[in-house]
Amino acid sequence: MANKPEFKILEIEKAQVPPLDAASAASVVSLQSHPGFQYLLAKLRVQRAALKHALETQRQKELKDFEFLQSGANWCNWLQVQLDEAVKLTQQPKPRNATAYEREAFEQLRSQLDVVGVGSRGTTLGDVGPQAHEVATNE
Repeated sequence: MANKPEFKILEIEKAQVPPLDAASAASVVSLQSHPGFQYLLAKLRVQRAALKHALETQRQKELKDFEFLQSGANWCNWLQVQLDEAVKLTQQPKPRNATAYEREAFEQLRSQLDVVGVGSRGTTLGDVGPQAHEVATNE
């Protein structure tokens, strides 16, 4: 009698990731500067590199060994991408129009600045070669 495969059933909860609120997003983004998180990211990169190196340089005895290394490298890469995306959630600020108070403050600061090498037409001595130099010196 041939060996029949034995079937086993594993029940798992159908879990969903809760929505990310502003406080949680800020906490996730703050992980980027945490030394422990940086250590874990570095360890993940080293592990992925070791798996890829083993794939590229070592001969595997069986196909399952190759698949094991390949899936490990792929999971490390997936996790790295997920973590990179998570910590950059709110890192890129979206520009907004300046309020009247902000515009006034910027204009006041701009009026106090002396910019060296800029002509009245807004050109600099290094903008477009000799033509810009002529414009700047003729003013």
